[in-house]
Amino acid sequence: MFYRVVVLLFFGLLVIPLVASPPPAAPQGPSAYEHSLPTPNELPVVAEYHYRLSGSARPFLFWITRDNVGSGRMTWRRSSNGTLAFELLMGSDPERAPFKANRWGYIREVVQGDSAELVAVKSDTEEETIAEAKASVNQPSRDRGLTFIREHVSPHETRAASAVVDVGRAATYRDLDFVLDRMSSIHEWEERVRTRPLSTRPGFLVALTELMQSGVDASKSAQDASFRYPSRTVLFIHRAMAYELRQSDVEVMRDETFGGQRYARLLHGAFRIRNPSTNYQSHFWVTYGLDNGLAAVPVRITYQPRWWLRTQLTLEPPASAFK
Repeated sequence: MFYRVVVLLFFGLLVIPLVASPPPAAPQGPSAYEHSLPTPNELPVVAEYHYRLSGSARPFLFWITRDNVGSGRMTWRRSSNGTLAFELLMGSDPERAPFKANRWGYIREVVQGDSAELVAVKSDTEEETIAEAKASVNQPSRDRGLTFIREHVSPHETRAASAVVDVGRAATYRDLDFVLDRMSSIHEWEERVRTRPLSTRPGFLVALTELMQSGVDASKSAQDASFRYPSRTVLFIHRAMAYELRQSDVEVMRDETFGGQRYARLLHGAFRIRNPSTNYQSHFWVTYGLDNGLAAVPVRITYQPRWWLRTQLTLEPPASAFK
């Protein structure tokens, strides 16, 4: 049936234009840098939130939704010396998703002052149509190929390395530890080194958090009826290049219920990623907390890459507050 559309993971689709373009640099052998900042596991967790993934298709006039086809997790870490770590893991569950779809991705950004180290992993399957999804179900190797990205951002330079690797067995988002361990044995990387443009944030999660926090801060000095948030754009680094992240059309939402949890006040904003070198744009929407421990925490993330296809991540209750 048409409504049994492949549920395409928000993260995977969002990052596809970033990972895929521009073309990679020539192979340079082993990565030329070593980690100098702490790994996330060395930093105390200050907050962690869990999400449920759903997918909707609109074959005619009405949306048909499949709920609980995957999961997500966002983690914030902070040390006493000010080092920050942001982690985002999300993926579809092949046991629950239509056509056993396995799309998943992970980003982590460790930031210390004006320097950062980033790691990203995403499934390398790129099914864009139902026919492609059906054809890939019986291909044993489809869940073994992963794209890896490592990046070091200093105040004046960005150094990125990427590789596409067969990890030896099917891997889902639940196999993150195995996948990251496999990453340490990769020897052939494609590397790119460039000067860091001025006023760029070191990563996507840093930029996204900053824009959400700017919405929260703007709301503190205004009544809901008079709240106005001018569109704001920041630059962030991905694969040694600067991308634009823009937030616009921010509005206050009151007495909303998502995932069985009621929220007194939320903010809802439209976001756009733009690659300045190609002008390729990707759009998504985030509804995020406004008060107390959920300030600047996504409650729902919506991505609609086609007029007939939509995916959502919704915060699972109970929503824990920052420690």
